Amino acid sequence: MKDEGENFQLWMTALTTSETLVENIKNKQVNKENLLTYLASLDEIFSKNVDPAVDFHGFVLIQLCKALHDSIKEL
Repeated sequence: MKDEGENFQLWMTALTTSETLVENIKNKQVNKENLLTYLASLDEIFSKNVDPAVDFHGFVLIQLCKALHDSIKEL
């Protein structure tokens, strides 16, 4: 299994994205396009670099982002 430290950038980006979303919610600055952009950015940056055989947790996070993106897009 991959060392957790090797995927530090993925986890920091996910954390930063969630913190940004929380702040935007507090400031009433969230809309559908913001959410889609945040989720797509995680996918674009990391989906090519995450191998499910090596980093299953990272793979699951990316798959969740994709599913949420597609679901929100349909609203």
